Amino acid sequence: VYGISCAGTSTNTISGNTISNLTNASTNTTTYTVGQIYGINSTSGANTIGTNTVRDLTISNYYTSGSAAIGISQSSTTAAAQTVSGNTIYNISNNNSSFAGSVVGLYYDGPATASAVFNNFIHDLNLSSTNASATLYGIRINNGLTKFSNNIVSLGKNLSTGYYIYNIYDGSNTTTSVNEFYFNTLYIEGSVSNGTQTANLYLNSYNYTPYYPNYRKIQNNILCNSRTNTAGTAIHYNIYTLYGTFFSTDHNVYYANGTGGKLAYLGGTAVTSLPVLAAQD
Repeated sequence: VYGISCAGTSTNTISGNTISNLTNASTNTTTYTVGQIYGINSTSGANTIGTNTVRDLTISNYYTSGSAAIGISQSSTTAAAQTVSGNTIYNISNNNSSFAGSVVGLYYDGPATASAVFNNFIHDLNLSSTNASATLYGIRINNGLTKFSNNIVSLGKNLSTGYYIYNIYDGSNTTTSVNEFYFNTLYIEGSVSNGTQTANLYLNSYNYTPYYPNYRKIQNNILCNSRTNTAGTAIHYNIYTLYGTFFSTDHNVYYANGTGGKLAYLGGTAVTSLPVLAAQD
């Protein structure tokens, strides 16, 4: 199910729309049988996707090979600037009680051309599953050369199952994908008694030095992870990466006040006090 689907190969503008109250009636219980719902989906051309409201999208299937529900997806890798700005995305849900896949607010896969994702507000992505392997992504990035700025992402409210939650997940996996993060406000909340981890900002490790000296810049952001454990050993981070310092930080505000809260995880080391990186922040 698509609210708006665009495959135009030239210049595309999708703006000022309200996409709401859509349901994909699939209740399929087979893991690899495709069933998805998108508010906006753009796959080609030079796109400007702005000032749209995408809300109340629902599906109840078990599809786990891709994301079952996505608010906005920009996956054009056309060598042209892509812009996603000023959108409001909320109440994107999968209601399957055993679902182990993912729900995404904003999916971005862009070209190695300078692009921008800014001023978006994403909140209240929902799951009803009892399976803690399910995942919520506020913004999920595949590739691109993009500045992410002034976005607000707030997840975890009223979700007591210990799902994986990532407000921004940068899964970039090419040497030309170097994203930058400025002036974003990221907040994870809620109480859990099981599960594994949450993170405000997850950074894939492909572009780490000394192999690829392409630093991601993380500056002037507010990162607050207040998710807390009532039982169990889940860890709640602000920044998470499996490899150390392939990014720079400056003038960020970090807060991790819940039981299980940590400022960061850097290549096997949990950071519990500032600075996150030596001589920075």
